[in-house]
Amino acid sequence: MVLYVLLLFLEIAAGILDCPKNNTIKIIGEENLLASRLLNFSTIDHHLDQCGEEAFNLLLNQEKKSVTIPYTFIERDFSSKKIDRSEWIS
Repeated sequence: MVLYVLLLFLEIAAGILDCPKNNTIKIIGEENLLASRLLNFSTIDHHLDQCGEEAFNLLLNQEKKSVTIPYTFIERDFSSKKIDRSEWIS
């Protein structure tokens, strides 16, 4: 089921970005996932691995405090990557 959802997302995102009038449409992914890297669109990485590690350490040490983990915006230029949808396997 997860694979189907990912493939559906890839198809939808690629279809939107492949539109001739895609100059006004911007797609931003989350967590720098494979889909964002493959389709070369920008993404926001919330560093969930670091969030989990910090949460575990706070629990382990029984600390109650705020921890700030800044996100990273990874800008990519989709227009520089040509996607030939005719080569995709249906």
